[in-house]
Amino acid sequence: MKKNYSSSKNSNFKKTAMAVKVMLLSAMLFAYAGVKNNAFAQATIGLTSTVGTDNQAICNNTAIQDITYVVDGIYGTGAGVTGLPPGLVGSFSTGVFTINGIPTVSGTYSYTITTTGIGVQTSTSGSIVVNPTPSVTNAPTNSVCSSGTTYIVLAADIPSTFTWGLGTVTGDITGAGEGAEPIISQLLTNPSDSSSGTVEYNIYASSNSCSSSSYTITVTVNTAPTITCIGNQTANTGTGTCSAVVIYGDPTVIGSPTPTITYNFTGATTGLGNGTGSGSMFNKGVTTVILTATNTCGTTTCTFIVTVYDNIYPTITPPADINAIANAGCTATGVSLGTPFTADNCSVANVINDATGTFPLGTTVVKWTVTDASGNVTYAYQNVTVTDNVHPTITCPGNYAVNVATGTCSQSVITANPTTADNCSVTKLTWAMTGATIASSTPTGINNVGTYTFNTGITTVTYTDYDAAGNSATCSFTVTVIDNINPTFTYCPVDISVNIAPGTCTQSVAPLDPTTADN
Repeated sequence: MKKNYSSSKNSNFKKTAMAVKVMLLSAMLFAYAGVKNNAFAQATIGLTSTVGTDNQAICNNTAIQDITYVVDGIYGTGAGVTGLPPGLVGSFSTGVFTINGIPTVSGTYSYTITTTGIGVQTSTSGSIVVNPTPSVTNAPTNSVCSSGTTYIVLAADIPSTFTWGLGTVTGDITGAGEGAEPIISQLLTNPSDSSSGTVEYNIYASSNSCSSSSYTITVTVNTAPTITCIGNQTANTGTGTCSAVVIYGDPTVIGSPTPTITYNFTGATTGLGNGTGSGSMFNKGVTTVILTATNTCGTTTCTFIVTVYDNIYPTITPPADINAIANAGCTATGVSLGTPFTADNCSVANVINDATGTFPLGTTVVKWTVTDASGNVTYAYQNVTVTDNVHPTITCPGNYAVNVATGTCSQSVITANPTTADNCSVTKLTWAMTGATIASSTPTGINNVGTYTFNTGITTVTYTDYDAAGNSATCSFTVTVIDNINPTFTYCPVDISVNIAPGTCTQSVAPLDPTTADN
């Protein structure tokens, strides 16, 4: 027959459970009887950690020294705590109650531990002072100029004492050191002219034996600016302007922090602004450029000269050429030359000409000179032409009448010279003879008839005088040579008598011719 093991097991389990219940009930009745018989039985609790740990002072956010209590295991079977600082906890294990943890809020706290169990319970108390941990509240950075003294008043969120040490020091800064004062006052020197150095101070604040973590203040040690200008600059004016855009190089500037640059123009050009002023428009002349470098450690300046030259010549258009008529003195005076047209990119300083006011016959070149304010000179030329339209004058001598010379049919006559005049000058005198005597002078120079042999009859002598302009005048006179000498017979034939020819009443005769003579 098959056995039922499941029913057997269940029966055994029920028997065991019943036995346990009987034992527990007996224990409870025993304990109750004991308490009822001893009304003063109570739980006990005692400090087992180091004396004083139940009244300790600690720093906020720092683990406390564990506080432990032993709790009576008969009447006190547990314990609880109140009044602990935030961050601390109490725990019960195997008859020991422990307080531990890290407080997070400062203050003075009184705590109470109370046992739990079947007897009369008891309690105990203690105190925990959580002191605040200070924090440095200074700004993390600071600056000072080289050979200047730091003045950093240290501050924390609660009253504290301070100490400091050095961290990283850059730039060969001298004068930095450790200290324990509420003010960091140290003379710091930066040997560099161009770059800053730094000093790190690691600050610690302490209050009620609570010390802050390291707080770093970095002090930058700056340098005053220096500036070196470029050399003097020159430029020429532009076409149509009296100025020039001048671009020049940057100055050499050092210092820390990096200096700012400003410019100031004085002299021919004025103005000021930020930067160097390079690329500005400079007027003709001399401008002094003052550059100023500035940073938190000081200000310094340098200067140089910008000279703009006007090398553009002025322009001049002369007045139109002039034609004038010579006066009685063979000159032209009171001639109005007119006004030339002049221009310059800057300004015209002077316009003159070399005319004397009296113009001789012919063409005179008048030289016009224009000068600008920089001394640049330009020339132009104008022609003044003086024309002589006044004819010369001439007066001939009176007519001549003479007899022929003995033995001739002519006569040598001494003629007077004509009288000539011109507003300028007679440059040529010619004559010509017509009639009984035909002759003429050479076509150039001054020619007078003077003494001349004229033929019998009437000869007309015509004089013509000329001036340099070709103007002329004429006059004339006559020379009459009269033959007042009768002719002569040097032989006269004798009388001839002949008879008539036979048979005729005439006769052929061949007389001799007479011989005659005349002057």
